[in-house]
Amino acid sequence: MSSFLKVSFFSACLTLFKMLMGFVIAKVIAIYTGPSGMALLGQLQSFVTGVNGIVNAPVGNGIVKYTAEHCDKGSDICSQWWKPAIAFSFSFSIILSIIAIPFSNEISYLLLNSTEYNYLIIITLINLPFTAFGTLIMSITNGQRNYKLYILYGFISTLIASAIMLVMLIRFGIIGALLSTSLQYGLIGIVLIGLSYRKKWFQRKYFFQRFHKAEVKDILAYVSMALTSALSLPFTLIIIRSILINYTDISVAGQWQAVWKISEAYIGVVTIALSTYFLPKLSSLNNVIDIKCEIRMVLKHILPFVIFFAVVIFFMRDFIIALLFTSEFSFARDLFLVQLLGDVIKIISWVYAFTMLSTKATLWYIGTEVFFCLSWIFASYIFIHTYGAQGVNIAYCLSYFIYFLMIYFNFDRIVKPSSRI
Repeated sequence: MSSFLKVSFFSACLTLFKMLMGFVIAKVIAIYTGPSGMALLGQLQSFVTGVNGIVNAPVGNGIVKYTAEHCDKGSDICSQWWKPAIAFSFSFSIILSIIAIPFSNEISYLLLNSTEYNYLIIITLINLPFTAFGTLIMSITNGQRNYKLYILYGFISTLIASAIMLVMLIRFGIIGALLSTSLQYGLIGIVLIGLSYRKKWFQRKYFFQRFHKAEVKDILAYVSMALTSALSLPFTLIIIRSILINYTDISVAGQWQAVWKISEAYIGVVTIALSTYFLPKLSSLNNVIDIKCEIRMVLKHILPFVIFFAVVIFFMRDFIIALLFTSEFSFARDLFLVQLLGDVIKIISWVYAFTMLSTKATLWYIGTEVFFCLSWIFASYIFIHTYGAQGVNIAYCLSYFIYFLMIYFNFDRIVKPSSRI
């Protein structure tokens, strides 16, 4: 418990810093671009998140799990999973670039309603190998349970991303913000490589030598789960924003995007604590009873925090809108209540869902993730016609509630070895 609280404290410091930077950026975006610029930026961010998620799939949670399990045995053992992971990531980067660069005009038009931004697509794709290696470094550090260094890297990454965004946005307006979104993750990866190259585990032999089929199978299970997340949520957001724009207008989509960004910021402390402490901890547990006890302990500590902040944000929403945005975003005040309720349900669901990652319950993870995204899109399409932007939040809340029920009532099946592939 003390480890969780200590990690949560450091995570809270990082998240407060991220929130501060996020709020500053949101304010500057609101001033320089307005709701329409917020919507455009959200579309590109979802694309960047999606393609980054594809190349990061092999070097994410799977590396955290197997590094956490075997870090006491040394880097020679851990590298059996590192080598196939980075090989898959680099292969995905090459394949994506070959496929997407020739269609950069079409992708630009689909996302931003213009072909003039095709260079942003190309820049994003060129940066993918650096993004993947940066993620590998973060995953290894997390798996080694070097929490202080992991949090420090998080601070550095946030500072780099925020500085690039602010400078580019103030200097070049919406074009600068879009360009920053394409560049920042690759630059973060380069910086993390520079910070880590003197580590004992940062040696060529641990990343670029032959690997074995058994470890490839282990990584592939996590690749399939990570690819599902990488493709499902970002492109679900793109589809939902497109529905909003088509059936309302781009300004309304920007209002909803503003509330979504606030939601992302405030639950960040929980997600960082879960990914930093909870996943490595669950990966080290083999007994179902121990897993359930750990879940109850984590919920006992984070649920009051989540509910408290949701209530505070709701009653301070007018102040938050005035502080972070401009008067153009005043309509967003009506979107908070249902969104915040959905956030609480989301966090409870995630605590249970993390067991699918720690136990490698691949089919359950993919099935529930796809079900959630499809149900959110379908319900949004229905509710937007009646409730406008609020319909997205109603669909979000309802979909996560059903998602939670699916995991909760099938929990014993999920953690059984027979559910793993």
